[in-house]
Amino acid sequence: MFIYIFPVVYALTLAFISNKNRILDRILIAIICIFLITVISIKGEIDKDYVNYLYLFENSSKFQGNLSLKDLLANYTGLEIGFNILNRLIKTLELNIQYIYGFFSLSSAFFIYKICDNFKSANKLLVFLVLYVQTFLGLWVQIRYGLASLAIILALILYSQKKYKLFLILIAFSALFHSITFSIFLIIFFYKIVVKLKLNKTYIYLIQLGLSPLLFIDLSKYIGNLLVIANARYIDYTENNEGSINSYLIRLLYFFILCSLSINPLKANTLKHRQIELILYSMSILSVIIFLFAFQVTILYRVGVICELGYLYFIMKTSYQSKENYIMAIGIMVIFLFYRINLSFNELDVYKTFF
Repeated sequence: MFIYIFPVVYALTLAFISNKNRILDRILIAIICIFLITVISIKGEIDKDYVNYLYLFENSSKFQGNLSLKDLLANYTGLEIGFNILNRLIKTLELNIQYIYGFFSLSSAFFIYKICDNFKSANKLLVFLVLYVQTFLGLWVQIRYGLASLAIILALILYSQKKYKLFLILIAFSALFHSITFSIFLIIFFYKIVVKLKLNKTYIYLIQLGLSPLLFIDLSKYIGNLLVIANARYIDYTENNEGSINSYLIRLLYFFILCSLSINPLKANTLKHRQIELILYSMSILSVIIFLFAFQVTILYRVGVICELGYLYFIMKTSYQSKENYIMAIGIMVIFLFYRINLSFNELDVYKTFF
């Protein structure tokens, strides 16, 4: 299992050695990204999704010489059209399924590198640590979900920089492989609400307290019906076997502790990267709200985990404050991330290559 935990050890060991040296940070992030590309591209059957993807790949058809638009868009896998086309393209080139994993690992690693590089004021290796652990299963097992998770963060950075064309292009690309990409619009909508209402810590605590009775009401049927409208395949995700009330309470406590260590971004007016800070702050709030319902509906659990990437905000924010707060916030975050990654180990077998 060490190969799964190695990126965590790497990031923690070197995080404070780099001392925010921009060039050194880029080199260190590039090295670990190359590691991820390599080990994910050549991994064998270490999870149940590998067998599923292999089945879809082997049963997809090759492109023919007289390819029509209708044939190109025909859905052979029942999944998003981009994944279908990628399967058929690799099959037509007479390559094996490892090239599918190569594509997703290369794309995901590129997104990780770009996200880390955009966090100019934060320790990039700590940013990598959060990205890796929070998308751990996405990178190693749920490769389409992992790609979408990272694409959402990078797209939000582009949105905050007012690079709207690149934002839309990235969203369109990611949506070709996983429709959970569209949850980005929920994040942006909630961000607008947070800014408009100027939700400070007191309001957030009161909202969480007011919503807490929903823990004891079964809303899965109603939420499931709404999700099926967005994607018929989500009928398979209207029940949950991934979350629990305990996981919600742990996340709530984690959020409150980090919140208490950080000042409210709505009061700050001189810090860099202001909009992306507010977006990430909003995501962290939204994640806790979503986990109220996530233990009832699996797909919401996945959206909640994506929103937990908003905890990158606390890495940015506490780095401006006292050294004690920064170390404490990082320590608490590391403990939670180890808790997250430990939960994920039962999804994976001992690492092995395909050959």
